[in-house]
Amino acid sequence: MKKNIVLMTLVVFSVFTSVGLAENIKDNQRVLLRWKVTETTPVAYTTSLSNIKSNNLKINYDEVEKTKDSFTVPKELKESICNHKIPEIGSLTTLLTKNTSGNIDVKMVVNKFNGTEDSETEPLQKMAIVFMKQMEGKVTFRSEITESGNIVPFYLAGIQKNNLTIFFELPNKPVQVGDTWSIDVNLIAFDASLLCKKAYRVNRVKLVSLDKNEKGNTIALLEYFIVEYVEGTHFSPVDSSEDSAQMNVSFIGYGQLNVDNGSWEKFNGELSISSPKFKINTTQLYALQPLKEVPKELLNLK
Repeated sequence: MKKNIVLMTLVVFSVFTSVGLAENIKDNQRVLLRWKVTETTPVAYTTSLSNIKSNNLKINYDEVEKTKDSFTVPKELKESICNHKIPEIGSLTTLLTKNTSGNIDVKMVVNKFNGTEDSETEPLQKMAIVFMKQMEGKVTFRSEITESGNIVPFYLAGIQKNNLTIFFELPNKPVQVGDTWSIDVNLIAFDASLLCKKAYRVNRVKLVSLDKNEKGNTIALLEYFIVEYVEGTHFSPVDSSEDSAQMNVSFIGYGQLNVDNGSWEKFNGELSISSPKFKINTTQLYALQPLKEVPKELLNLK
């Protein structure tokens, strides 16, 4: 039964601290957000992964359904995400290099994975643990994006597409404080065995503030708020049985983007997945930071 669902998730966060912002910028100033990678200056990020079985601070899905894009992330939840300090279970490195067509090649490598399973480990987590351990030291996927983070290939597997989109898709036009836009992700997907009776989603990225850091660089604070909810009747193709099915996925993230350098200073996020039918109730935390130097072995990794 559990194989009849395809869950498209992403990899994205945990510790979030201030970068010592020194000066505010006028709210009506518009900025163009772009990734700045050259042939001689590749960029690499490390992403730490953590996992908790549940989080006492959760969003109210009924309120999200009523308010949609006007929903405000509770202050307590935001602070909880920004200050999580729990053991790291693994890490990834993402490498960005300029290619001859002027776009950016992306490679993601699994550095290590310390996750273990026990009798309480959920099936989805067991699959992830096996895969991540097998991929240690290897490239998990490759792709290509533009300077605005749009994915160049028309086809990319769901989990890879979500990874790239969450971390790297930027608005196509200049934005100012308060502006919002959506990104091209689908965090949840049932197969044809589900008769959907109710579904809603909120897909919102917001430019919260523009500030100058101590070096005089402009830092854009972006808030990511994505919620997807689906419920309906699930029909088994094996024995024609049917029962109710429900799933909700939320991703809340906060990223500090250096506008002048065209790179992340920090990006933290929390991905929560819940489905009573498929016995899933987990929260994954991610913390992305830039590497000061790109290891040569990473550049040579095929």
